[in-house]
Amino acid sequence: MGKLMLICTFNVVVDTITIWKVRRIRSAQGMTKFQKKEIDFLKQSFGQAIYLFLCIPTYYIIPLFTPNRIVLFLIGIFFWATIHMFDGVLTLYFNLEIRKSLIKKNNLSGNNSVVQIGVVSKNTLL
Repeated sequence: MGKLMLICTFNVVVDTITIWKVRRIRSAQGMTKFQKKEIDFLKQSFGQAIYLFLCIPTYYIIPLFTPNRIVLFLIGIFFWATIHMFDGVLTLYFNLEIRKSLIKKNNLSGNNSVVQIGVVSKNTLL
């Protein structure tokens, strides 16, 4: 658990340094405002790190109080799935380009409904 928390902390520190350097470069160029993309990136990165900060200790602490193997299995599946799902959800939420790309692909694919086609013969009653 300690290694994972260290990785999460490292992630937050690296993201903060990145945003700080981008801001310093922009201020040297005369631009003082952050762009919406940069703010969204920061929100996404911090959201992912905070979620990991909450889930990882919970993933290791809850089993200490539950001896039931089925409950442990279900908790493990839930936390494993949500940790990986939450990264994608935040990416879709904060990245307009990815959302537009997915919507465009969905519109190009046309109608995604399923139609059942049957063969009708002389002997079939309708």
